[in-house]
Amino acid sequence: MSKRSRRGDDFIADINITPFTDVVLVLLIIFMVAAPYIPKSAMTLNLPESAQSSEIKDGEKKVYDIIVLSSAEVILNESTIEIEALEKNIELINAAGTAEVFAVSAEASASYQQVIKVLDILKKQKIKDVYLKTESDAGGVKGF
Repeated sequence: MSKRSRRGDDFIADINITPFTDVVLVLLIIFMVAAPYIPKSAMTLNLPESAQSSEIKDGEKKVYDIIVLSSAEVILNESTIEIEALEKNIELINAAGTAEVFAVSAEASASYQQVIKVLDILKKQKIKDVYLKTESDAGGVKGF
């Protein structure tokens, strides 16, 4: 929209931002109302802390190490098995009834999909204590 100035030959162009502001505020309200309904992560994981990680003492809980290899295999406490056989082994561990912790790590060349398969198997078996291993600055494997 333009208006004529006092002299009659100059035009002043005004931009009306009121409709834009209204739309932005309505979108903000919609996102604020919808935010609680956005699904959270499918699996709750206790993610590792890089600087101050906590270590699990051997006497507290039995820790089962799962290392995902670049092939379709995993290492479960130093024994190599297929990913498909992992579910049966975890089911047997779960049947023992003791409180266990599963620490998952992967080779650098392992695919992300294989790690997700392992996490899905743990979720299906209702394992709650799942940790992802990290390496400390010193090079050794640090806490969970």
